Amino acid sequence: MRLSELFEDISPLEIKRIENSLDRFVYQPREKMRRGKDVLDLVLPTRGHFMDRLNQRAKEQDITTQEISDLLSRAKTDPSLGASKKLEKLSTQNDPEYTVKVEDPDTNLTIPLIVVPNNFCDPDTKIDGLSVCRTDRGIEPKNKAIAKTVFRRDSNYKGGD
Repeated sequence: MRLSELFEDISPLEIKRIENSLDRFVYQPREKMRRGKDVLDLVLPTRGHFMDRLNQRAKEQDITTQEISDLLSRAKTDPSLGASKKLEKLSTQNDPEYTVKVEDPDTNLTIPLIVVPNNFCDPDTKIDGLSVCRTDRGIEPKNKAIAKTVFRRDSNYKGGD
């Protein structure tokens, strides 16, 4: 860890870089966009509650950009976390509104993602079984996964949901 990471807040620009990278390689890779399967538009808020919690100083360990990136990448690709199948299913639904809790048991980091419709999609272009739609900007994922908050459970936490 760099010394600057100990004293500096995570900037909105860093969060946008993570979002763009995850969208490009994990959540919206070109080959999946072409097939219209299993794609979502990942949204990491750069203002408000999400950023406040991200930059909140913790008693045990602050949250790092690497942890955010790793957890959200694994959420889509690692079945052992339990979120990948839910996200895959929600990517093709028309007008979903569902929260998927993404948790890393190793770091105790949790990011709830709410899956909602993409407002840019014309309802007439949504096709059952596909996770893309046509917009005036081209082909886009028909649903978004928006990070609501981020937190690290206390290492002494023993409870369930």
